[in-house]
Order: sequence, then C-alpha cells, then structure tokens
Amino acid sequence: MSGINTLEGKEIVLAVTGSIAAVDTVRLAHALRRRGARVQAVMSSAACGILHPAALTYATGRPAITG
Repeated sequence: MSGINTLEGKEIVLAVTGSIAAVDTVRLAHALRRRGARVQAVMSSAACGILHPAALTYATGRPAITG
C-alpha cells in the first residue's frame, strides 16, 4: 500500500478542546499513528469532561497531557 508511512518521523501535537467532536480525536490519533507519526494529545479540562484521557493515551501510545 503506497503512502502508508507518509508521516514517518513527524511529531504531531493533537490539541483537544471541549467540543462533542473530541470523541473523533481517538480515531484521528490512531490514523496518524498508522501513517508513522508520533502523536501527543493535549486535552483541556472541558475535553476531559467529554472524553476520558485514557482513550487518547491508548490511541497515541503516550500519556495524554491534561489541564
């Protein structure tokens, strides 16, 4: 499959805020990792009310930063 590692070596910060769309970031983080990116999730306190940080920790393979 061509283009599978198109993000190899890239570091991406995924900032998640308090919108219902926050639930879609798990799928996005997983897709970015499949393409070779290292993803770090940063979540606002409002985002943590919508999505548990453990979900993004699982999707990114790195602890989500909350605040």
